[in-house]
Amino acid sequence: MDPQQPRKQVFATMEWVDVAGLCRGAYRGEGLGNRFLATIRDCHAICHVVRVFLDKNTVHVDGRVDPKADMQAIHLELLMADLEHVQRRLARTTCQGTERQALELVLVIL
Repeated sequence: MDPQQPRKQVFATMEWVDVAGLCRGAYRGEGLGNRFLATIRDCHAICHVVRVFLDKNTVHVDGRVDPKADMQAIHLELLMADLEHVQRRLARTTCQGTERQALELVLVIL
């Protein structure tokens, strides 16, 4: 066997998961927020597809088509969920040393 050649070939894969149910206040558990955020936490990357349906028969939770506002709402919900997570961890007495320093920096950035 050639030492330069791998023993076997493993192809990269990507799994797509459609996560529905995010609404304003999801970081507080409103709507399907807890399930949405739990699913997002298990992901390695997020691909955000924004709806721009002009068909009046396609219902929007806010009753209007505004993709920019939809993106801002998602970003805000994810930011608020991260902020709450960091604050909860910092409140624990077991959060010390390097972890505490890193989380305090993240808290300032958030």
